[in-house]
Amino acid sequence: MHRIDEALVRKNLLRLASIGRDESGAVNRVFGSDFIIEEREETIRYFEECGMTTSVDAAGNVHGYYRPAGPMADEILLGSHLDSVKAGGMFDGTAGLVAAAECVRLLAENISDLSGRICTEENVSVFKSLIR
Repeated sequence: MHRIDEALVRKNLLRLASIGRDESGAVNRVFGSDFIIEEREETIRYFEECGMTTSVDAAGNVHGYYRPAGPMADEILLGSHLDSVKAGGMFDGTAGLVAAAECVRLLAENISDLSGRICTEENVSVFKSLIR
């Protein structure tokens, strides 16, 4: 059985959660801030490390794509958010990103033939129309 590397999850969770964190421990990655730009750049690097290709849309959302069956195959759709509420917790958005990315890493490292669509998203109503 393949298992997610808990130490790697922790490392990457802390890696992303540290961006915008102040001396009190609160996270301030509000939309439009320098911290959200830093988080976006780090998320792109992280997604690519996990085996995904990435794009950024006009609103600054990072999209990670994993297509193990080729460029025309169904993709695995993952979602969370990069921003946080003002003085938010370290897991705000970050936990969803890391959970999704580490699942893709596990698939990329262990399963070469995968078809179909998988969707995970913190606010599933956003992507509901895309789920088959």
